Amino acid sequence: MKITHLIFTLVMLSLTNLAMAASSHGAIASFDELIEISKVIDQPYNTLLVMDDDDTISMMECPDSERPDVCQYLGGPAWFNWQNDQINKNQQPRVADSFDDLLVTATLLFNLNKMVYSQKEVPNVLKILTQSGVRLLVETARGNTDISATEQQFAALKMGKITTFATHLSQNSLLFNDRSSKASPYIPCDISTMQAISYRNGAMYLSGQDKGVNLKCLLDEFNQQVNATKLTKIIFIDDTLANVISVHKAFKNSPEYQVKALHFTALEKHKAALTKGKFARQHQQNATNKWNMIKDVLSTELKKPML
Repeated sequence: MKITHLIFTLVMLSLTNLAMAASSHGAIASFDELIEISKVIDQPYNTLLVMDDDDTISMMECPDSERPDVCQYLGGPAWFNWQNDQINKNQQPRVADSFDDLLVTATLLFNLNKMVYSQKEVPNVLKILTQSGVRLLVETARGNTDISATEQQFAALKMGKITTFATHLSQNSLLFNDRSSKASPYIPCDISTMQAISYRNGAMYLSGQDKGVNLKCLLDEFNQQVNATKLTKIIFIDDTLANVISVHKAFKNSPEYQVKALHFTALEKHKAALTKGKFARQHQQNATNKWNMIKDVLSTELKKPML
């Protein structure tokens, strides 16, 4: 009887470990939901919250969706996708004739645009989670040429009277040799792309590469450090469903990790408004007019003689 009981106990422990290591995916519409999700995790110091930036943590300012004159789409993800579609269809208006030229324009706009939090509760939620021991990581599709602009945008997002999002992220992120950065750029795990990526001040810059593969690669490297508190529980949040699926896929057969990959849906209606709905034409025209103003200023300044 004792042997039977022992076998039963071992089997149940094995099944429990498999369940804890499972990767799942779902959807949330508010950052507040992350607090409830984190409460069921009994080891916050082993937990990492991974977040996309554009249209997840932050967005172009749009205080009133019924007023196209105060909504900024130029340079945001919805605008980028619309412009890429215009290039593929060879349609006007468009700011570039190729995807590579569109990337150059997007980098320029990152340096000109300010961002606001996607939801007013974002800073408070991040404070609550990090106070419990959860660590943070931003995983962005932006590339190495966007690092400076991105860090400036993060520094403009306030976490309180003194602290900024940039500081809070760096202070609560993954450390490699006691730094929240590692020697960058470096070759990713998926060398087929040969697009170098970077990890700096708590943010990974992937240049559009697979978020699941590269997240697992970074975590494996982090957990191999001798003095590191191992991270085994991952909460991932992204407004792009394809990224959620890629993270779920990358971790679903990894028994050492428990992953919740979550699709952030709060801005779905906002993003769709650029190409659909009663104000779509106005949103597009406003974005085009703003780009033409920027282009005219750049053209004028470039024609001026150097001092």
